[in-house]
Amino acid sequence: MKRHRRITAPLDVETIAQIGGRHIHGPVEHQPESAAVIVMHDQHYGTLEVRVLELRHCDQQGGCEIRIGHTRSVASLADEPSPNLTGIERASRRTRARPLPAALCGATGLVLLLAPGFTLSGDDGRSLSAIELALSVLCTSAALGLWAGCAALLVRRPVSETLGLARGRLGMTSVAALVAGTAGFSHLVDWGVRSLGMREDSLLETIDTALLGTGGWALLLCIAGVAIAPGIGEEILFRGLLMRSLIRRVGIAAGIVSSAVLFGALHVDWAQGCAAAVLGVYLGAVAFASGSTRTPILCHMVNNLTAVLAASQGMGHAGWAQEPTLLALSVGGALVGLTALARTLPAAAGAWKHS
Repeated sequence: MKRHRRITAPLDVETIAQIGGRHIHGPVEHQPESAAVIVMHDQHYGTLEVRVLELRHCDQQGGCEIRIGHTRSVASLADEPSPNLTGIERASRRTRARPLPAALCGATGLVLLLAPGFTLSGDDGRSLSAIELALSVLCTSAALGLWAGCAALLVRRPVSETLGLARGRLGMTSVAALVAGTAGFSHLVDWGVRSLGMREDSLLETIDTALLGTGGWALLLCIAGVAIAPGIGEEILFRGLLMRSLIRRVGIAAGIVSSAVLFGALHVDWAQGCAAAVLGVYLGAVAFASGSTRTPILCHMVNNLTAVLAASQGMGHAGWAQEPTLLALSVGGALVGLTALARTLPAAAGAWKHS
């Protein structure tokens, strides 16, 4: 945490700060002055600390405020048992590493990864069915989510903080704009891959073939396995665990791009991997701007849902991707998403630099 220059305050500064319904009195440091304190839990990338929120000096002429940003870690406040902790206080408590649950998550993830017994390429050269596709992607996504949870359980922080699962800072309008941007970018990337001739004989074509004509309960299974599960498992791992960790070490831009490259490498297939890496940069920016992994999870799920429904109706193989109207809608959606990012990213970057 960046330490700001301390401003000396007179003895009559206010000493009360309300923390989730409780009052804490007294100075933060062994100084003649007193200061109001508030327990801070940085939902982005911070650590437990107590920050001097402000010093207020009220003089006889009406008063003035002296604001400072001094910070001091105080572990005792976090470890203090209290039955009436607020959400922020509970999230700020230090936790112990939990190796046994972590090992259970890791082992379960490994079992799920090996459970389907087939790959997306199909067995013996045959085409993959929709049910096999759904089960394979479902198990793989669940394994990724469990491995992310395994790593989070080994860190001395709450799992929700490590994986970025706290509520984001953006309103519904901004979130809707980012979701629209995801759909627009996804189609533009798919159009680019198709235009470059990279889609033929790729995993993208295999998935479209498997989903073609799917309906009924099989389609519901595909929605759960191909749309919802990857949105949760992949985002928790790449935008939750990995990106947040990388940003703390290499900075915002490098952390977002690095996690996106790893996200693309996960897909193995060249065409799908390139498309996933490009989309991963956008989703990483969404996660950083919103301050929560929940937003990219929603974006990912909605995007995959539209892709599954389109492929089940045969749109994945048709020339619909070249339709001018659809391209215009995709460009519009992408611009809406970029506009939302342009409005929200500077504030997120500023908050991170001062944390």
